[in-house]
Amino acid sequence: MNGRRFTKADLIDEFHRVRGSGIAENEVERRSVARALRRSLRAYLKTQANRPPARPRFDPAVPDHKRRQANDLD
Repeated sequence: MNGRRFTKADLIDEFHRVRGSGIAENEVERRSVARALRRSLRAYLKTQANRPPARPRFDPAVPDHKRRQANDLD
């Protein structure tokens, strides 16, 4: 496989992220579970890479009219 290699710690983190049942350290040792976790982790990282950046909460270039009105009352 030409994909990225994931460490055991990466697989344990993914196990916790997907809320797997059982003891993570023991479950990651199973081939079928590790394979599913690698597939899940690749898909998750792929979606995170394609995700658009977060929109800023407010644009500092736009004046805050309520704050200006509150300052006018002083």
